[in-house]
Amino acid sequence: FGVSSRFWPNWDGWPVVEEYLATHKKVNQDELFKILEPKLKTFYKKNFWDICKADEMPSGIDTYLMTAAIHNNHIPACKLLQEAVGLPKNQRDGKVGPATIMAVREATYALKGHLNTLEKLHELLVEKYDEDNNIREDGFINRAKLAYKFALSLIPR
Repeated sequence: FGVSSRFWPNWDGWPVVEEYLATHKKVNQDELFKILEPKLKTFYKKNFWDICKADEMPSGIDTYLMTAAIHNNHIPACKLLQEAVGLPKNQRDGKVGPATIMAVREATYALKGHLNTLEKLHELLVEKYDEDNNIREDGFINRAKLAYKFALSLIPR
């Protein structure tokens, strides 16, 4: 469900997974998800949503930022958000604080700001990934596109 034991070896869901695997001959993804759902929600909220201060973000931008943080780490994702809303380079530290929140709100609540902010963030994310990896259409780009489409559906119109 997106939690890698390589990067998150101390996640409190691993003992649950190990117990499940030890007691079941075949993995039922739906059943396992139901068992792990509370731990997964806590994990993603604590490690991505809260760190990105998504509760402070406008609808649509919040979920896209969290998805970007999940796939890229929160610091690069937040730096891209800071760039998307026009913070000067010396303020793009990858930490969402008062200056970032204010810049997001100012950019977003301008005319058509939700769309402009989200579009810019998506463009920067895909561009950065392409620069780093010289890959256009891979799993990451496809996930970014799906996240973008979902985020668009959350923007009030």
